[in-house]
Amino acid sequence: MNETAQKIKELRGRRGYSQEELAEKSGLTSRTIQRIESGETEPRGDSMTRLAAALDVTVDDLVKRRVVKKNNLFIGFMNISAFSFLWFPLLGIIVPLILWLFRKGKNREQDNAAANSLLNFQITWNIVFFAGVIIFIAVLASKAFSGMMVGFTLRGSEMLLHDDGFLNIERLIGDFFGGMGEGLRAVTGPAIMCLAFVIIMYGYNLLMIFVNVISAFSGNRVSYVPAIRFLREREA
Repeated sequence: MNETAQKIKELRGRRGYSQEELAEKSGLTSRTIQRIESGETEPRGDSMTRLAAALDVTVDDLVKRRVVKKNNLFIGFMNISAFSFLWFPLLGIIVPLILWLFRKGKNREQDNAAANSLLNFQITWNIVFFAGVIIFIAVLASKAFSGMMVGFTLRGSEMLLHDDGFLNIERLIGDFFGGMGEGLRAVTGPAIMCLAFVIIMYGYNLLMIFVNVISAFSGNRVSYVPAIRFLREREA
């Protein structure tokens, strides 16, 4: 028995109608009602309109479950598309946004709420991620420069020259690599912190997408946190 047949049978039972009574009220034959409720045939067009009127519901009420199921599939796949951030962070915004825009004219309230939650989260995540990376890069550059200045010490111009006036290449190379070594030691701590930051950020994004993909396909509400409300829900 399909969902529409089950819904019609359920509503008929609630109204206390027999199949014959529903046939009489809808103008369809008893045999047609039997075939519809058994799933042998599916009402369409005029038949669906007559049944909805006889059961005192709208056509949308009879097919609501199917519409919700289709919406869940779209929302689920839209959330899956956010995994594209693994290739480049901004794709986590761009790909779901393109899918949502292609739904223009078909967007229902459920679609809008899910899309806004996902996109606002991805925008928020990208701002925090890139801001953090920029800060860490600035710290690393500062530490590296300071370390190199400590290690790469020039002890006067006479130390860079041989007695014959030629450049002391050995000393220059030694100071250079000494400075590089000090620079690398200086950035080790911040570099580990930067790597940990990236892993945590990516891990949290993956977790949120995974949880909401399952939630969407299960027909539950999609919810991403934290999500600054950059985008507002629009009318369907």
